[in-house]
Amino acid sequence: MKKLERIQITFTVEESKELISLGTIEHESVKKALSSHKVLLKGGTTVSRIAEKLIGRSLRISGRIAERGTVAALADNDEPHSVLIKDKSYINIDSNFSNEVKNLKDGDIIISSANLFDSHGNAAIMAGSEGGGSVGMSLGAWYTEGPKIIIPIGIEKLVPGNINEIIK
Repeated sequence: MKKLERIQITFTVEESKELISLGTIEHESVKKALSSHKVLLKGGTTVSRIAEKLIGRSLRISGRIAERGTVAALADNDEPHSVLIKDKSYINIDSNFSNEVKNLKDGDIIISSANLFDSHGNAAIMAGSEGGGSVGMSLGAWYTEGPKIIIPIGIEKLVPGNINEIIK
């Protein structure tokens, strides 16, 4: 009987983000949305990698954990936090995020980072601004207007248990 050989491959967090971003842009629904619909990229470290590949620039990262707690991004950073891609071009939607989300339809895609996820299919975003800022205030429209939501996230953000129980 032949002995089975096993190989374990371990990636750093940065290598994982790179692979996740490459896989995301090759996802069939993302390719279709890029060709005939809209793609909204909401900033985060992994989504910023995706933005670098799709639009040639990184996104401003928000929701950092600092000594004073969870905080919003620094105001002196001029990179967009969120962009909308349509017809092979993009626009910064930071000042009009909620309205742009309300205009998304079936076939459009939101690609958003998250800070943690669980094995039950739940993901969570930390809020660094009151009410979660424009993103937090628009979450209802994410689920009611028809876009598909993709949350590219690395295993390092997996938490044990059920997020819905943990946040209580």
